[in-house]
Amino acid sequence: MEILYTEEMSAQDKLWNEEKEILPLMNGLQWQIITKFLKGGNEENLHFNVYVDGSESIVDVYTDENITKDGQINNAISCGNCKSLIKTIKQLAR
Repeated sequence: MEILYTEEMSAQDKLWNEEKEILPLMNGLQWQIITKFLKGGNEENLHFNVYVDGSESIVDVYTDENITKDGQINNAISCGNCKSLIKTIKQLAR
């Protein structure tokens, strides 16, 4: 499944590089990417943890292999912008 990297995502990523992104917009775009991926199926059983840390919206992406027997998450990939989130999903969804 192809997740398009839109102009709006690119604009927010450029602002993110300057630490000037619009937090609610970045968060919404990240959710848009996740939703699009999940609607296409999630055969890889990827998990997403979306949270705001200070002035940044972050998405941790991980698989079942990253979850320990006691429920802890190890080695999740953290993404603070749209481009890295799309890249991470594509990498893990092979």
